[in-house]
Amino acid sequence: MMIGRSARSVGKALYWGIDLFLPRLAGPRILLYHQVGTELGREMEVSLHAFRAQLDWIERIGRVVPLETALAESRSSAGDDGYVLSFDDGYHDVFEVAFPLLRERQLPFTLYLNTEPLETGVAIHPESGAKALTWSEVETMMESGLLTVGAPHSQPRRRSSGRCRCLS
Repeated sequence: MMIGRSARSVGKALYWGIDLFLPRLAGPRILLYHQVGTELGREMEVSLHAFRAQLDWIERIGRVVPLETALAESRSSAGDDGYVLSFDDGYHDVFEVAFPLLRERQLPFTLYLNTEPLETGVAIHPESGAKALTWSEVETMMESGLLTVGAPHSQPRRRSSGRCRCLS
């Protein structure tokens, strides 16, 4: 288990480093995160240290823009240095770990929610201890003006409770 986690960490760092030397492709970059700084050892987790370093790097070389801005600019030639920060599924650590850093830096971000855990209180992955966001936490992040909520997913039979404005 420890060797697998170490190999994943090395692989992530390697790909991130290689990207620094590749020619830039046209269009915005969308960085997709699942969990930040939980230390649960899940495959889609990034450490708090790595997340901070990525934010520092992005702010040095480009700009973070809302998803809507990146999409609008990609249809024109207004610019291609936009970075979009996107979080998937609605893990609690988005609020507890990532949001304070994003709010401090005034960086916009997009959140795609798995609404079932928000509405039922059931953990996203109960076996790992990965807690879900609450509606109150989503509302707090929305009040910051930094959050865009993407269309809820992973709930084929039920619709969102309608508590948030969503991209579709």
